[in-house]
Amino acid sequence: MSLAVLHNKTRFSKLVVENYDHKLSVHDFAKKLNYSISGFEKRFKKTFNMTPMQWMQNQKAQAIYYEITCDTKSFNKLALEYGFSSAPHFHNFCKKIFNKTPGSIRKKHIPKLLSSEKVREDMKYMEASICIQREKEKIVLNAHKKNISIPDIADIINLTHEQITKILENN
Repeated sequence: MSLAVLHNKTRFSKLVVENYDHKLSVHDFAKKLNYSISGFEKRFKKTFNMTPMQWMQNQKAQAIYYEITCDTKSFNKLALEYGFSSAPHFHNFCKKIFNKTPGSIRKKHIPKLLSSEKVREDMKYMEASICIQREKEKIVLNAHKKNISIPDIADIINLTHEQITKILENN
């Protein structure tokens, strides 16, 4: 394979990946990339060794599997987002592609999903705590600049004398 052919395949595959949208039909996808349907299908098959429809179905399946295992969205919502006419069609798609129902796939991943949600909640709490601490430090420094006494500052923002002294020493 020549370098020019490899470069063209790489450019085309990058173009496809960057413009892929699971809501597009093959016809609309070809049109979006300024190809005739037959030209798009030939180029696609040469580049990906599969038809555009097969590739798009694989991409959709991967995205759906990720959403089922890594998110808590309802199956009805996922069905709508991925263009299924109903939840039963979504259910049948999962059974056909994954040999499992969406519920059984999620059930297998629930402990991991719950722990990742807990981690996200803990991170949000830590971020909020850090923000609150920074705001308190700003208040202490501004109050100190305005010659407000440490006991008065402590009353205002609910910090101990030692905490305020430490903030002032560190800045």
